[in-house]
Amino acid sequence: MTRMRWVWELMVFAPLSVLALYAIAPFRNNWLICLMLLLPLVLVFLLSSAVRVGFQNTAALLKSFTWWHWLVFFAVISGLNFHTEVRDVKDVSANPLDPQALFRIVLEVAVALILLKRLMNNQTPWLRYLFRGLFSALTVFAIISLASTLWSVNPSWTLYKSFEYAFDLILVVSVFLSVSSMQEYERLLDWIWALTGFLMAVAWVSAILDPAHGFVYGVEGLLLIPQLNGVWPAQSSNGIGTYGALIAIVALARLLLHSEKRTSRGWYELVLGFGLVTMVMADCRSAIAGFLVGVILLLILTRRFLTGFLLGLGGIVVALFTGLGDVVQNYLVRGQQQQLLTSLTGRTDWWSIAWKMIQVHPLIGWGAHAGGRFIVLPLANQPGLSDVDSSIFEPLLDTGVFGLFFLLLALAGTWWYLLRGVHSPLLNSRQRRFTAECIAVFAVITVRCFFVSNLIRHPAFYFMAVIGVAEIIRRLLKSGSQAGPIAASG
Repeated sequence: MTRMRWVWELMVFAPLSVLALYAIAPFRNNWLICLMLLLPLVLVFLLSSAVRVGFQNTAALLKSFTWWHWLVFFAVISGLNFHTEVRDVKDVSANPLDPQALFRIVLEVAVALILLKRLMNNQTPWLRYLFRGLFSALTVFAIISLASTLWSVNPSWTLYKSFEYAFDLILVVSVFLSVSSMQEYERLLDWIWALTGFLMAVAWVSAILDPAHGFVYGVEGLLLIPQLNGVWPAQSSNGIGTYGALIAIVALARLLLHSEKRTSRGWYELVLGFGLVTMVMADCRSAIAGFLVGVILLLILTRRFLTGFLLGLGGIVVALFTGLGDVVQNYLVRGQQQQLLTSLTGRTDWWSIAWKMIQVHPLIGWGAHAGGRFIVLPLANQPGLSDVDSSIFEPLLDTGVFGLFFLLLALAGTWWYLLRGVHSPLLNSRQRRFTAECIAVFAVITVRCFFVSNLIRHPAFYFMAVIGVAEIIRRLLKSGSQAGPIAASG
């Protein structure tokens, strides 16, 4: 059977290769020519087997579908931007309940009502578990955000966005209470990765259908390659780049940490390639940095020190003695002028204004989710942006030092228990592998949090879901055994 499959693959590969040779004739770009020549190899020897595994994984996912899968899906969809035009502060203030906002609110209210119904029926007693373990720090942050409605510069906006964030947390805690082991909790992460891959695919399809808006060369028109943007729903290149980094690091972790079958490895190799291409095309520098940090941590956790050293040394040699170093530098510069580059694409200007506003109200802030959008960004002539792009400055500006403290407490506590758990004998080998994967994922999230408000922006499922993994580890370490459901050991 294997020999016959190889015969069929070679019979398909040969004509596809000939077609690729003819197809590259009009192209003058070396990168496009290489991609066209590699395409037959991917289609024949990787894609076919990978797609089979993909269908098998999809079937397994659908078979395990339960009530919270739908709620996570609705929450993710509610966080998408279906506006065809950028809405600035004046638009939001004049017409806060446009059709897109109403659609978003309907989905979120549906999620909230289902969670409240499950609480009242004692199906998911999430209320008391909000104040236990690592979740309690994030709960206090959510309470501070809600309380800041009383002094917010835009009370209705603060109230709405704070409830939105609070129900994200409640949903993750509800999923946490609905599983009995870390292995079952993995399904939440798998579902999040599936939705992330879906959003990446939608971004590519919309960009291909509308290339004028989906592939841009920047204001100066000097980008080395066109930058990928999601057209509808609107997805920023930075967001898409983060999706690519997360998907790529998950695929790489499973290739390095798991002894997968050949067909499964083909699937994860395909996912890794898709994530890397998306990340590179989106040109999100902090996502790339987070991915590299995640790779380093994976190499350390898998004890591939020599591999890491050789890869690093090889990269330095190639950069010094070929023109690749200049290519990478030009790529990372994005065709930006020196002033814009050194200001982190304008962020340092926003942060400078934010710091002055922080000094005015250092303890209580200007109101959750409102200080950046309604105070700082209009002063920085950026009324179309939603926050100051930092999970450090934004919560400090909005909720003061106390809000930031509890947010960072959740972040630090998650790192503490992930790093303790990855080598703990109380965790079995599968749990330790999953913990190592989450460490790599959390590295991407942590690096990104300095340059975007990913810890506080709806839906913050990447951050919250990994907190759940750390909370499981905390409870296992506290109980000293694997016996009993994880919720009961808190």
